[in-house]
Formats: sequence, C-alpha cells, structure tokens
Amino acid sequence: MFLYLLLPSLCLAQRFLQADETCYGVILDCGSSSTKTTIYSWPCRTGKVYPLTDIYQESQQLKTSPGISTKYPDEISTYLAPIFDFINSKVPVAQKQYTPIFMGATAGMRLLDINKQNTLIDEIRKQLSKSGYLFVTDSWARVISGQDEATYLWLGVEYLLGKTDGSLITIDLGGASTQIAFKVDYMQYESDIVTLTLPDEDINLYAISYLGYGNDQARDAVLAKSISGTQVISPCYHQGYTGTWTYQKVQYSLSGSGSVEQCQALIQSFINSQCRTVGDELCGINSIDQPSLPTSYSIYAVSGVATIANFLQLSTFKLPQLLSQAQAFCQMSWSQVQANSTYSANQYVGTNFFLSLYVHQLLSVGYNIPDTMQICRINFRDINAPLAINSQTPTWAMAAVQYQLAQIDCDLDSSVCQGSILHLIAFFCLMVFY
Repeated sequence: MFLYLLLPSLCLAQRFLQADETCYGVILDCGSSSTKTTIYSWPCRTGKVYPLTDIYQESQQLKTSPGISTKYPDEISTYLAPIFDFINSKVPVAQKQYTPIFMGATAGMRLLDINKQNTLIDEIRKQLSKSGYLFVTDSWARVISGQDEATYLWLGVEYLLGKTDGSLITIDLGGASTQIAFKVDYMQYESDIVTLTLPDEDINLYAISYLGYGNDQARDAVLAKSISGTQVISPCYHQGYTGTWTYQKVQYSLSGSGSVEQCQALIQSFINSQCRTVGDELCGINSIDQPSLPTSYSIYAVSGVATIANFLQLSTFKLPQLLSQAQAFCQMSWSQVQANSTYSANQYVGTNFFLSLYVHQLLSVGYNIPDTMQICRINFRDINAPLAINSQTPTWAMAAVQYQLAQIDCDLDSSVCQGSILHLIAFFCLMVFY
C-alpha cells in the first residue's frame, strides 16, 4: 500500500491584507489521555514556504484531560468550552472567521468501535462548525491513522532540525500507541511505506504504528496479568507502593513488589518479540518483521520516551545507560522515592517504575535498537513544558500544517500572490492507492 499525501489548495476566505499581516490556524490533537490545542501563525505568504520554519506556535498548548474519546456525545459541548475560551484569548477577533480550525483524533479514538467513533466525531464536527472559526468540510475533523502520526512527526522533526538528507529515525510513545519512522531506499515492506512528494525529491518512508502498545495500554495489559480477585500485586511498582487501579470499570487495590527482573519478563511477554533475524528483517513488536535500522542515522524520541529520559536525567543516551538509570530508580523502595524531593515532585512518579522499564524493552526488544546507537530526546524547556526544538513543539499536527504548506504553490492562491486578498489554507486529504 502506498500513501500519497495530497494537499490541494482551497479558497477559504477573502479580505484585503497588509503585506506584514499574520495568518492563524488552530489544531486540536485529540489523543488517548488528553486533547492538546495549539494555535499556529505564519506571515501571510506570497510564495511557497520551504523550508517551513515560517510557521510558529503562538503560545503554550492547552492540555485538556481526560481524552475526548472518554466522553459521551452530550458531553462534547462542555468539554470543548474551555478550549474555545483558550482559542478566543489568542486569536484576534478580526481574524476569527478567517481562522481555520482542524481536529485530528489519534489512538484513543481508534480503540473505540466504529459506531462510537462516528457518533463522537459527528458531534465534534457540529461544535466546530458553529464555533465562529472557519470549518468548511467534515474532513477537517477526523480520526487520523497511526501511519499519519508517524509520518507527520518524522517530517516535523526533520524540518525543525534543518536536516536535508533524511538521516533520522523518529520514535513516539503515546498513551495508546507507539510509532517509528525512517527513510528507506527500497519497497520491501510495501504496506508500511509512505511515499512523500517534497519540493526537492520523493522520499520512501517506513512508517508504522502499533495500536495498543502505548504506555497506558501496555501498563494495563501487564497489570492485568497480576489480577487476583480484587487485588493486584505488581512487580512493576515500587516495593511498598499502595494505591488503586481501575480496569474495565472494576477497581482493584494495587500494591507493588518492586522486582525489576519480573517486571521485565512481563513486559517482554507483552511485546511478544520471539522470532529470529532473517536476512535484514528483524522481529519487532508483536513478532512483526521490520527493516534493519540504519545505524548511521540519528534517533530522536518524543512523548513517553522523552518523558522518562528527562525524569532519569538523560538527554542523549544509549540503551545501557537508560537501563542502568532505570534499575537504580526501580530498586528504590516507595518510601525512598517519596523522600527524594526531585522524584516525589513528579505527578507520575508512581507509574514511572513501569514506564522506565517499558521504554527500555520497547526500544531494545520492540524496535531492535542496538546498544551502540545514541538516542536523543527532544529537549524540554522545563519539566512541564512540551517537547521543543528551538521553542517549537514537534507533533503530527504541526508537521501536517508544515507539509501542507510545502505542497502548495502560491500561484494556486492567486489573490495571495497578488498581495491583496488572503486565502487561508488548512485542508488536507489522504488518498490510498493499492
């Protein structure tokens, strides 16, 4: 299967502009555990923008929890209200009706049955269409594929780093899924190859997403193996930890036994990577073959991988370093963790035992990263800030806008080229050819 991302121009709004006027776009990234709302701006163009460093994140994201996929249709209006308040506070009133608003739902929505997906998406479309922002087609609010996520993240990191040779690997770990993407020179894994048409070349990108292997889904699956009645004693929590855990609408009392070896065994069983290496095929997550990683490439990790690397005070690291730091943390008792002011200040410290070992197993066993390769987490500006390169946050949403603008020649928007009328562009479509 080949995915061609075709991004045609669409005349959305018209008004006379000054040459230095700013255009805006709003993106709602609806993940499994939260919705991240980001406002982008760019100087209104008179020509193709490439490389795409002219698009800017206007402010810190608004993160709304829990994920929208946990809501019922009659709750969507209330859920979106503070999001619209945030957008209204950032976008000038005069620009509101000309500002496109787009929503993409990711793995959390993909986990739902198709009927619930459609019902929720229909209600979201209804709310966006009456928001006062520019929402001209239902395809502006949709469930995006995991392959889309992997592809757009790779593009975003490449653009922000200023790389021109495509020599990078991106890895993302969300709550419900994980993705990897890197450039390949062959079409052996045809169903997982995305062909990108960029201004200077066509790129074949190996991009794959594993639904159900995100941090939250993986932790639930591993904990479920330790259920005994209404209790769970898990080796993936610190010795002395106590709490509760809700799984499939049932609440369990949870306590930790703190065994690195037992937790690793449970995680490896979950990842289920048991097949042998054959040629340059490597057994990956769920025993699915993947291409060998180009060892000359740089690896950039975001989201859950970067979160735990930051927690363990790792920036650029190799897997043995990650494992050593993870083991040192996991061997602490819960009382020792709570006595450590740095660790105890982290709101997710209770689940970081699991995350630290899961990330190591995911990278080593799932993605077959050699111990000799370095992994770069995309730096935090501070522990609570989004991932950033030069103050920009590389996400699928940002990269989708970047890639979209890279595809569009200014002469397709004649009034923009003339410098007199703005045609805001924020529409993209996906065509799948077999």
